[in-house]
Amino acid sequence: MNKIQTVVSAEYANDAVKETAGRVTAETRRESVRRIPGLVLETPELVRKTRGLWAGSRDALGGFIETLRGR
Repeated sequence: MNKIQTVVSAEYANDAVKETAGRVTAETRRESVRRIPGLVLETPELVRKTRGLWAGSRDALGGFIETLRGR
């Protein structure tokens, strides 16, 4: 394969990946959580909620540890 064919093939592969990613993104926007055996696609809302819970837990744990240390 020469360089021109390689570039065209790479561009085609990149377009195919973008198209697939776009479809997956559109599907996850329509559904809050889509369950596939062994796989969970997380939506931005779910990620935000999870991060918020984790941050709250971290803050609470930090406060508890500071209390134990006598601060």
